[in-house]
Amino acid sequence: MKVNHGLFVLQHLFSHSFITVEDLERNDGSPERPYLMSENLLNVLRKKNQAN
Repeated sequence: MKVNHGLFVLQHLFSHSFITVEDLERNDGSPERPYLMSENLLNVLRKKNQAN
């Protein structure tokens, strides 16, 4: 049971990391291509979505 839980946690962390990298590569924070990550993560990464 603990092995399954550990693998699930690793998969969860990997998927969030992958999605964050994709967001940074595909979007630039402009109104046309805003970042899709949470406001908390934007603050940690020191990124902002530009106002319209």
